[in-house]
Amino acid sequence: REYKPLHPEVYYLDEVAVLAPGFREVVDAIRQAGAGGTSKSSTDAVAKCVADLKERGLIQQVRPGLFLLEVLNTEFCGRLEEELAHFRASGLPSTAPNTMN
Repeated sequence: REYKPLHPEVYYLDEVAVLAPGFREVVDAIRQAGAGGTSKSSTDAVAKCVADLKERGLIQQVRPGLFLLEVLNTEFCGRLEEELAHFRASGLPSTAPNTMN
């Protein structure tokens, strides 16, 4: 038996359709802040950038070195959940990943 996806687009990474706009903004800002300069100046620029992103509400600092931010957009998450439910309902065999690796 062959599986027919409900949402074939969830199997391909289209960053505009998958990633939250804020995530792309965070990545671009940190990338730009860290580009060029000396190690010290890059570190300072990234720290300033992170402070700005926190102030704008794009990231939350849970504790030092641990940040919370939206990565996947809500629409994609909904389609992915529907796709998983559709696959489970198909009756095709599936196994849980091996967490020992």
